[in-house]
Amino acid sequence: MTIRENVLVAGSGNITGMNIISALKTANIPVYGCDFNTINPANTLCNNFIIHKCDSNEYIIDILDIIEKYHITHIIASNDHDVRALAEAYTKLADRKVSLNGYSENILNWLDKEKTATLFSQNGFLTPPILNEKFNFPYVLRKNKMGNKQKFVHIVNSENDLHKIQNEDYENGIITRYIKGKEYTIDVLSDSNGKVISAIPRLRIEVKGGMVHHAKIINNQKLINLISRMCIRLKITGISCIQCIENNEGEYYFLEVNPRPGSGMDLSINAGVNIPKLWFEKATKAPEPKWGLQMIRYFNGYYFM
Repeated sequence: MTIRENVLVAGSGNITGMNIISALKTANIPVYGCDFNTINPANTLCNNFIIHKCDSNEYIIDILDIIEKYHITHIIASNDHDVRALAEAYTKLADRKVSLNGYSENILNWLDKEKTATLFSQNGFLTPPILNEKFNFPYVLRKNKMGNKQKFVHIVNSENDLHKIQNEDYENGIITRYIKGKEYTIDVLSDSNGKVISAIPRLRIEVKGGMVHHAKIINNQKLINLISRMCIRLKITGISCIQCIENNEGEYYFLEVNPRPGSGMDLSINAGVNIPKLWFEKATKAPEPKWGLQMIRYFNGYYFM
């Protein structure tokens, strides 16, 4: 008797979670969702379970209960909080033969921006230099350890910007040199050895609140080749999104590796590359995307009683 394989999307109620669920449903892959928020638009797409928050001891108990009751074989986390909680409990998932997207020896290092920068530098990839004091302008102040509390990003050009920033952000942040240039997010699918199956650069034309609002898929072979080399060297597996900046000299400075899908992955999906489906199927090749496709995001309502 063949046991049906089912996917659980952890963090189902945000844009990324909704995109993952929609992509899997389009491919007729059984999918479930879970989130701590009771008001959740994913309720309209799949069986969706209310669970404890990721920082609760009850969180992994809830996840294991869903795995047992609904024969979950694959989990995709949509956000850093779920990534951290699931990665820390990975042995319990592995014991149940559950595949966790993005799991590798560096998965928790990717949630630490200082460790990420060190890995980039040690392996020959450019990354913005880390600065030691807050008067060395211009710079970027970002949250260092992801997956706990709210993230933040501040671009600090002069002393006039300092009063806008809480001291707590400096205590919990990392300061790096500001690099001016074009921002890219690369949607990546790679196998368990880090071999890239698909790498799709998205030019971030307009960003609002940290989320891409207007983007365009760019056939940038130089960047794709860099990503392919990076994934092998750093064992980046599964679905991930990697962010970088191209400066005026055409150099690429890498900012972060997110061991999960990005919020703008729907552009790549609509360009003909259903990344969640390919990951689930353990595909060894992917179709060519519709290079040049653009997206402008708009808001839609979730109506409920």
